[in-house]
Amino acid sequence: MPLFRMQILILQLQTILFQLQIFLLQVISWLSFSLAMVSLAVIMGLIIRRAILDHGKRLAAERQNLLMDRMLACLEDPGQLGTLKEQLRPDDQRLLLGLFEGMIPNLRGEYAQRLSDMMRTLGVMENQIRELQHRKWWRRANACKILAWIRDPRVIESLEKTMNDPNGDVRLEAATALVKLDAVRSPSLLLAKLAEATLTRSLALVDLCRTLGPSCVSEFIAMLDGDFPDRVMTLAVDALGFSGDLRAVEPLLKLQQHSSAEVRFAAVQSLGALGDPRALAVFEKSLHDPAWEVRAQTAFWLGRLGASEMLSPLQDRLDDDQWWVRYRAAEALAAMGNAGAIALRGFAEDVRPRVAEIAQGVLNEKGLAT
Repeated sequence: MPLFRMQILILQLQTILFQLQIFLLQVISWLSFSLAMVSLAVIMGLIIRRAILDHGKRLAAERQNLLMDRMLACLEDPGQLGTLKEQLRPDDQRLLLGLFEGMIPNLRGEYAQRLSDMMRTLGVMENQIRELQHRKWWRRANACKILAWIRDPRVIESLEKTMNDPNGDVRLEAATALVKLDAVRSPSLLLAKLAEATLTRSLALVDLCRTLGPSCVSEFIAMLDGDFPDRVMTLAVDALGFSGDLRAVEPLLKLQQHSSAEVRFAAVQSLGALGDPRALAVFEKSLHDPAWEVRAQTAFWLGRLGASEMLSPLQDRLDDDQWWVRYRAAEALAAMGNAGAIALRGFAEDVRPRVAEIAQGVLNEKGLAT
């Protein structure tokens, strides 16, 4: 009997397991069907969404083409501007902005002014002024680029406020816009606002200051006697060097004694760029500057200027502790014609290894070795 009962129990267990397998298969089948239906629904949703987007793009393109035709008509006849404003829809601002961004760089003179007036009349200016408060920094920066083409007191005031933006790149775009609008009231304040910001495009800042330089020579010269951070001073010094104005030479000469190596470096570069012979006396002293970067920059500019009277001081730098200074000195000598080449050939036989090495290396590089 116990064996019989055991067999009955095993059969019952097998039956339960079989029923469980059937149930699991049913669940799996149901899940597979459900997933298939969900996938189909997602695919259909994506197809419908793509169709809606494509339809929306076609409508937007048609509307944009219509607006373009009407805008061009307004450029020819500004009297039609009132009619165009009445015909605008609430969602046309985005399309208008795209059209303006494409047209602005290609217009000059009277038509550029007409387009600027159109942007003001159609509300683009007000819209972009509001964009300066947007939470996304790149939206604020783009608004600065658009406003740079609209000369209006409200635009200038808004851009000046944007110079306090927490994002450095937004400040840079605001400053660029103010320069384009010829609306920089205080170059020193502008530089200070930019210098204290963290920028991802430092070269763009230098280029901006150089653009500003020719029109602000007096202001930048006055800054050299002021109490400004070294980075602000450096920007002003660099801008003066690329202004082409020789009034900057005397103030720049005085910076040889400045406590900041960064400022002294910029002064040497600016004096070299101006190319005034008065700088040679300072350059001779700068070849002994405690900062090797300044010594190297000085040697570089002496070579660029072809200052053959500086052969002897440059030869002394062939034994400088820093390789880059030695290289710039040898390179400068090579740029000074036959006298420099003869000097280098002599030093190529020098008993001092690093002097001989740099002289021979530059001779080979410049094709002057015999």
